[in-house]
Amino acid sequence: MADTATTANPILKQGHEGFDETREYETRSPENQRLDKIRRDAIPATGLSHTALRVKDARVTTKFYEDVVGLPLVRTDVVKKITAMPPYDTPFDMMHFFFELGDGSLLAFFELEEGTGPELHEMPGDALQWHFAIQLRSEQDVRAVEQRAKEAGINYFYVPHDEALSLYLEDPDGFMLEVNHHRPHFDNLIDPKAAHDRLEAWYENGRRWS
Repeated sequence: MADTATTANPILKQGHEGFDETREYETRSPENQRLDKIRRDAIPATGLSHTALRVKDARVTTKFYEDVVGLPLVRTDVVKKITAMPPYDTPFDMMHFFFELGDGSLLAFFELEEGTGPELHEMPGDALQWHFAIQLRSEQDVRAVEQRAKEAGINYFYVPHDEALSLYLEDPDGFMLEVNHHRPHFDNLIDPKAAHDRLEAWYENGRRWS
């Protein structure tokens, strides 16, 4: 796999050395939790059903997501002679396969019949251009993924966030995956009004933060 930010930013390879593990973090107050529930209950989308990515080899992808990330393969569909979406104008067979997360959402992939185009795009290996993230139950689970990635020779790096332990690694097709664990104060960052205010300030400052 391509070497990305691990070499350019070697300090990130080691994780969150600057994180204060003795700090007592403020958790979301009961009143704010109540308001969070009211706001979220009003959102028509109840959760993420699944993501879907096209890959080269379903077996290689399955080995990565089961053995390294720790997600179970729970569903495979063989779709025959599909022509339902552009740019595919010739019938082809397809394997559609799914890994389950603890909340019931799914991470899904496609492998198409050999010779079916167009060719897959090369992924940029740039986490700021494209990545997706899944939340793990504990920081120990994140460190366990790191250890398995190291043993498998997979490129990985940390990006320091005070509110979450965030490990990034490349999957077999070059997709950038973040696995993280939210620390107790993560939900305190949820503030719709402040989010809109910062967005407007970003543009008022010429798309920079002064």
